[in-house]
Amino acid sequence: MSFRIAAATALALSVSVIVAGCTAAPLTDGTPTPTRTAEATPRPTPTATPQPTTTELAPGPALLLDCAGLLNAESLAEFDAGSFGLPDQAGIDGYVDKTRGEGDSLALFADYGGVLCPVTNGTRVSELFGYSPITAEQSAEQQARLALEGYTISDHNGGVLLSDTSGQESAAREYLFLDGYWATAFDVIRVDEVVANAPVA
Repeated sequence: MSFRIAAATALALSVSVIVAGCTAAPLTDGTPTPTRTAEATPRPTPTATPQPTTTELAPGPALLLDCAGLLNAESLAEFDAGSFGLPDQAGIDGYVDKTRGEGDSLALFADYGGVLCPVTNGTRVSELFGYSPITAEQSAEQQARLALEGYTISDHNGGVLLSDTSGQESAAREYLFLDGYWATAFDVIRVDEVVANAPVA
């Protein structure tokens, strides 16, 4: 009898040890346990770096100017018949260089991309005429200079005319300022002729 009791007791102890070694799983109500999902880290959207822009000014109209082209056929015929006329291009360039060297503002007609034209007999200049582009800033500067020199200001053919009324001898006494261009000549008749024959007026 004692052997059976001892065996039963040993068996019970073994079961207890086995049960004690197991861990019970937690009870749930059947609701699935939420699982943590890796959150995607937003990548910064590359932004275009603004590039500096350069504004290119459109080139102005090309002036294909020559002195004879600014005059009417009648004027050229009068020059051919008389002792005064237009020199060749070398003579014109030489006169402009001389004028520039003397610091005369008339050379600006050539320097601004136009022409300055002497009417000469080889030793004496009877008149000058010129035509060139001019910026608004340059135009204001030249008008102010002429006004300080005593030129009178009036409106003429859609532009501003500055006239030398001093009575002093001058080969160019009239200056007409237009929108983007200016012209000079001995008198208003020649100024209007030059402007009328200019490729851009």
